[in-house]
Amino acid sequence: MFRHHHHGRWQGWIGRIAGNKDLYLGKFIFSIRLAGTMTAVVEDFLGACAGTFILV
Repeated sequence: MFRHHHHGRWQGWIGRIAGNKDLYLGKFIFSIRLAGTMTAVVEDFLGACAGTFILV
């Protein structure tokens, strides 16, 4: 999940990927960096066939 933070940054987290807890990814200035980080983390957990995140 992601959202545009009120201070002009993108905030990202992935829900229910680490057991029963959300995995917080942090705040990013650029949405493309957030998308790359989300893709890398999901690939680590689910394998290379997990897909790619594209934020528009």
